[in-house]
Amino acid sequence: MWVRGHVRDPKAGLNRWTRQLLEKPLQLFRSFSVSPPDGTERITTYSTDSRGNRIGNSRGTFEKPTEVAIDGMFSRFFRDGVSSHQGEYRFANVDKPVGYIKLQPATDPRLLGALTFDVKLNPAADRIPCYFLPWESKTIVEMTIPEKRTYSDEDDDPYLFFTAAINGCSVFVKGDPRHPTIAHLGISQGTTPYGNDAAQFWRDLYTAHRSSNGDFRGTVFEVNNTDYINQTGESGKAQTLNADRYKRWLDRMPPGPFSIEQVIPWGCVFGIRYGRLWSFYLQENATIQRYRLFKQSQQKTVSTTERGFLGRQRTVDREVTETVEVKEYHNVNRPMLVRPFFPGPGRATFEPEFRKV
Repeated sequence: MWVRGHVRDPKAGLNRWTRQLLEKPLQLFRSFSVSPPDGTERITTYSTDSRGNRIGNSRGTFEKPTEVAIDGMFSRFFRDGVSSHQGEYRFANVDKPVGYIKLQPATDPRLLGALTFDVKLNPAADRIPCYFLPWESKTIVEMTIPEKRTYSDEDDDPYLFFTAAINGCSVFVKGDPRHPTIAHLGISQGTTPYGNDAAQFWRDLYTAHRSSNGDFRGTVFEVNNTDYINQTGESGKAQTLNADRYKRWLDRMPPGPFSIEQVIPWGCVFGIRYGRLWSFYLQENATIQRYRLFKQSQQKTVSTTERGFLGRQRTVDREVTETVEVKEYHNVNRPMLVRPFFPGPGRATFEPEFRKV
């Protein structure tokens, strides 16, 4: 980028994690778990009424949603009874696809050891640009990445992509790798009309939406909750094959001060453009819940009944010291596996490269 006749170093001002994301993104994702935010900063625009009074209109980074048809002729895409949910599900295009991010260690105790970021809509010296797909409950939020221009500024033509945090959501990618279309579907609370089978409901909803717009061509690749968080079919359970394998591997490690109690899986979807072609990846992560046991002395008040003067009873409180066993928890997050799902086989199997904790 040219600034007043000088070339600005795009790496100046970046912290070490953001610099590594810019220079060697796959290496960073294999070293650190990354937890994206739910969305971008909100923007407030203003209009005026007939008297000139300012009216606030808060909006996000996507256009006003439209209703997704799931009744009438489109009901053939769904299981029986779903038509009663007509009007609940919407579609929205992202109208501000480029945001500016800075990776930094997560401060949430549940995400210790992971990196996170927020997304700003204006550039800054300590941030890098990326395409960012936000999330909205019960909404197909979609963007199409434009084809790379021959000569362009990275600030409006980045080669990195993130979607918002996925916690049971589905992400679909379709189209030409030079200008793919990505959709993020999820729900904030409760279950979908299919109950525990959320992956199939989002698949059917996206198929109905595509059909209503005459989009019948090409393969759609996807990541869903059975890929990164729950392969048991039981509601609310977080368990995958790789998470189970990781726990068994950790249990075989030489014993240390901490014991492993549970390995909880979660995921992150990101994209990288190589030359003119995009590839999209699923990062399978794990929260390793570990603990150590130790003995600790603590004061305790003990009440006793004594017989006093003239045989009268009285209650006497005394402070005593007792030794108790304490269970101290210390969680840490690690990536288990980074695998591509677009373009190419959507369910390719790779051997995890587990890391010690």
